[in-house]
Amino acid sequence: MPLEPTTSSSTTTTSSTSSATTSSTTTPTDQIDDVLADIDALVEAGGLASGPSRGLTQHVEHALRDIDRGKTQQACTQLSAFVSQANGKANGGVLDDDDAADLTAQVQAIRSQLGCDGASVDPDHCRAADRIVLQRG
Repeated sequence: MPLEPTTSSSTTTTSSTSSATTSSTTTPTDQIDDVLADIDALVEAGGLASGPSRGLTQHVEHALRDIDRGKTQQACTQLSAFVSQANGKANGGVLDDDDAADLTAQVQAIRSQLGCDGASVDPDHCRAADRIVLQRG
């Protein structure tokens, strides 16, 4: 059962020529909420037992807490642990390979936005606390 992101926000800008431009912006916090919702949906659908789901949710919940505290590197570590655990659950037959791939792709996108592993960071996608840390550089 492929997972789809559950939320996003969009901005519409109108120029002086009256044409509208729409861009979609999803923050790491929004994306983490999506991952949590997708894990809950898998549990409800029977694709993942509640016990094994707790290990996954704990990593993303801790990452969310770290982002809120401005601890981006710790959030990156938690998200990396999530990817390892999701892959391990797929290899062990606890989580469907496609579901694991969808979840890990979402988490890798969050890691990219946060600048994990040396990726460049787009400050518009980070929370205020992260922008302060990034500005201090």
